[in-house]
Amino acid sequence: MQLVTYWQRAVINNYVNFKGRDNRPEFWWFALASFIVSTALSILSLEAIGNLWSLAMLLPSIGAATRRLHDTGRSGWWQLIGLTIIGLIPLIIWLAAEGKPESNQYGAPRVGGSMAGATGGMSDPPLPPPPPPIPQ
Repeated sequence: MQLVTYWQRAVINNYVNFKGRDNRPEFWWFALASFIVSTALSILSLEAIGNLWSLAMLLPSIGAATRRLHDTGRSGWWQLIGLTIIGLIPLIIWLAAEGKPESNQYGAPRVGGSMAGATGGMSDPPLPPPPPPIPQ
């Protein structure tokens, strides 16, 4: 369920939002959901729909990566180093790095499931609790 929640936050609530911060789970769950859909469309040979999906996910992907870089204290413009093959290495390291716990020029860090740091005080409901463990 977290996969859908994080994807919804990145795509529906923050479609072209390049301000604020995203923590690691928000970014990586969004990236995983987008990858799963892209892979499924590719496996099903739905090329036209896959191309539309890729085009529709371009701006949310750039926005999510920008907010993630903001969380590490970097400008979203650092994504441009990904255009060079060697630049993908530091970019992935930065996207995977832990965010700064203190406020920076991009806003306050997100606490729990709150979106207050990215949306100027508005917040989404907190994430649902994880499911209980399965008894053995």
